[in-house]
Amino acid sequence: DYQGHGHSEGPAFHETTVSTWAGDAEAVFDEYAPKLKRTVLVGSSLGGWMATHLLYARTEQIAGMVGVASAPDFTEHSLRERYDAAK
Repeated sequence: DYQGHGHSEGPAFHETTVSTWAGDAEAVFDEYAPKLKRTVLVGSSLGGWMATHLLYARTEQIAGMVGVASAPDFTEHSLRERYDAAK
């Protein structure tokens, strides 16, 4: 779970950002990755975004990545809806 989502503690989901969750993903990665010889990231939906962030942030520690339905254009779609509604 992301902070404020599901059973996780933290601020309300709407009070967090992608940067918040990326920081959380980095903290978890930094805790566990040193114990692994090769790390392959797997992320579904927003988890795919977090995996992509980690891939760029920790390139030398990652052997590969699998993104499943990562919806790389969802922010553009959301922003376009808001823009069109504001017209």
